Amino acid sequence: MRKKLVIALLTLAAASALGASLLSDRDVRVGAVMSMTEKGYSPATTTIKRGEAVRFVNATDDAYLWPASNLHPTHELYPEFDPREPVGPGEEWEFVFEEAGEWTYHDHLKPRIRGTISVVE
Repeated sequence: MRKKLVIALLTLAAASALGASLLSDRDVRVGAVMSMTEKGYSPATTTIKRGEAVRFVNATDDAYLWPASNLHPTHELYPEFDPREPVGPGEEWEFVFEEAGEWTYHDHLKPRIRGTISVVE
């Protein structure tokens, strides 16, 4: 009985690992790449299709940046659109937009930096 339990647990662990691997490797199309600097986002506005990702690239040498949905500081217009931590110099953060709409955003650390992402069906 114990041998069957061990085999079942090992099978479950392997299946879980395989499932996690498949999910992390899913094919997501990047609809836009946003360069982040201390002067702003480039481009500041873009349009993508629902289900596409936007990749935010920190193009600075020494500044931490944090793109997030408006309203500042709560990010409540699209709460999932928030990395929940700063993106370091040279690092990237990607977000898949599953909801259509016009999403305004800002840099949480420098709220004067703003942009808009339009997500269409």
